[in-house]
Amino acid sequence: MIKIAYQLTFHAVSHIGTGEGFAGFLDSIVVRDSDAHVYVPGSSIKGKTRAAARRLAQSLHLYSCPPDQPCPPTADGCIICAIFGSSQRAGRFYFDNVQLPSLYKDLLADVHKYDPVRSRELTTDRRTQVMLSRQRRSARPDHLFTSELMQPDLPLTGSIVGNIVGQGDDETVDIPAEAALLWGALESITHMGKSRSRGWGRCSIGVDLLWRDKSVERQLYIKALRSLVGKEQA
Repeated sequence: MIKIAYQLTFHAVSHIGTGEGFAGFLDSIVVRDSDAHVYVPGSSIKGKTRAAARRLAQSLHLYSCPPDQPCPPTADGCIICAIFGSSQRAGRFYFDNVQLPSLYKDLLADVHKYDPVRSRELTTDRRTQVMLSRQRRSARPDHLFTSELMQPDLPLTGSIVGNIVGQGDDETVDIPAEAALLWGALESITHMGKSRSRGWGRCSIGVDLLWRDKSVERQLYIKALRSLVGKEQA
């Protein structure tokens, strides 16, 4: 089994929304769990990682099927379909939601008892924007929007768990190519959410890969990634 634990750090406010809002108050709100804590859905991480992994695979000259033409279920499939799945097959990895640690949630719950407004301000902010008319070079009337945003520098953590078909119990086996590609894709993500042109959603991801219940050193990851194009570690 492979487990990838990672820390997602936003360096600016971000908006990963629900597509819903409160009429006359907020036009777009961020996603929250059943206890009203902010989080990043695993599906959002999976989508961003898939796009990053496809770009990385192409840079390494690895075959990946066109997004609108997934590999057929009867074939072995490209490395992208093997990791993430498609409409024709299930993926080998499960992407969990990226959440605040339990200790941080308990702290927010304590603050909420005495100051609900302050507890919300610790994790979210609000920004109001206008829609500009390029023809008039001015703000369009009746186009004022207020969005709820996630505060930067929250300690968000997530995990990805999966199994590699055909890997036995040989302890000498290097980390699989799929794990190396996932690692590289995660660390290449620099933005998430909407309004990147405004500077929202800047982020970085730190990865800790566990292979056969052992932490993998970065040098082994680099070796595995380079082996995909037949290169040896320098």
